This record gives sequence, structure tokens and C-alpha cells, in this order.
Amino acid sequence: MEKFKITVYENSLLDKTILTKFNPIIVRKAHDDELTQENWGNLVEIVVSSSDLNLVQKNMVHHFNGPEPWYTYGYSMKDNDKIVCAFGADDGNNGKVFIFSKNKDKNIYEDIIKYGEEKGIPKDVMNFLPLMNHPAAS
Repeated sequence: MEKFKITVYENSLLDKTILTKFNPIIVRKAHDDELTQENWGNLVEIVVSSSDLNLVQKNMVHHFNGPEPWYTYGYSMKDNDKIVCAFGADDGNNGKVFIFSKNKDKNIYEDIIKYGEEKGIPKDVMNFLPLMNHPAAS
């Protein structure tokens, strides 16, 4: 079963206790977002299967002010060229999931950016691909 390492803001989740199932690693401590002044909680990294990702998406629906859905992204533990981007279950499509090759599928990445913009997420916020330079885990 393929697993993905993804990042999630703790306070994007209705039930943060689900994170304990995945042994979260804090990659950035909680701080107030510079633009919204909202505390999104710690940014954590977790490893999930496809069914686990669905559980995260169902919980990733806690909003602060706007209706924009949360999203998460990460990479395959087997192949760091394989990227996943998944939206919260309240995105209007039951949590749309994109899986693509970061080196071969630039058009899918552009589709993700467009999808996010259609949901109210600014393009500069969705620009996650440059951050995806992680080595594959062994």
C-alpha cells in the first residue's frame, strides 16, 4: 500500500486527536498567520495511506473566517517525484485528490492551482511545488 508524507495544520482539523494515529512531527511551531492573524496551530508532517488521507480530509474542515477549503500536499514515500495534493472534504467535490509527477505533469499542477483559485485560495498560497524537493524515504 502506497504511503504519502503530507503536511497539515493542526487547527485545520475538527478532531486533532486523529493526528496521534500518525506520530506527527512538528515542522513549524504555531504562530499567528501574518495575513489573517489566525493561529492555524503547528504545521505537522504525517505519513498516511490513501484511506488515512481520506480520514484527514474528512476532518480538515475547520474554518476560521472564509469558506475556502483547506488542502494538504506531500510526496510518495516510494517515489519523491510522485506528489499528492488533497483538499478538505468540504471543497464541493468530497475532497478532490490530485496525484501527479512533479517532473512530468506540470499541466496537472496548473490544474491544481486553478482549482484552488476557483475555491478562493490565492495562487501564491497554492504555490507548493517549489517546496517539494524531499528525498524519498527508504
